[in-house]
Amino acid sequence: LGALPPGRTTLRIDAEGFARFERSVDVPVGEELDLGDLAIDAAAVVSGRVVDPDGHGVARARVAPSRRGLADNPVLAAFTDQVHAVTATDGSFELVGLAPGRVELKARHDSFASAKSKRIELAAGQHIDGVEIVLANGGAIAGQVVLAPPDPHAQLCAARDVGRLGHDLELDLGRPGLEARGRRE
Repeated sequence: LGALPPGRTTLRIDAEGFARFERSVDVPVGEELDLGDLAIDAAAVVSGRVVDPDGHGVARARVAPSRRGLADNPVLAAFTDQVHAVTATDGSFELVGLAPGRVELKARHDSFASAKSKRIELAAGQHIDGVEIVLANGGAIAGQVVLAPPDPHAQLCAARDVGRLGHDLELDLGRPGLEARGRRE
């Protein structure tokens, strides 16, 4: 690769049938960086079903390796090219391109609380079938966040977007105009 700006960059190799390879490197000024031979692993494949509490397949659920913390946030996931699958009408899925190692899969669907699979140990090139992820019926919460007195101009913020209960809880606090009584709607 030529004409790279000096400094830290990430080298990413994507090849069909192989797990993604990523390595951070420091590109020197005016020199060539020889990385030598880069070994990439054959991709592992995991297939299975996402079902509801009654055992029925859930169509259009998103299944991806759990990355934990903010990396599992569905909004952030929409901006990444992480390996993922969307379930078929019978709830079946196939994740292709997984790296070897321990993985836990996370399934999400707007009508259910998200759920995770058991941890799976993957070897290079391995195909594991029969993984089942059971989504739970989620609840919802609503309410207001109130700034406690003594502030005479205490504002109330309404929670507009209510998250499903499960492993995650997300609230989006509204920001539209302030009413005369100090309430946000």
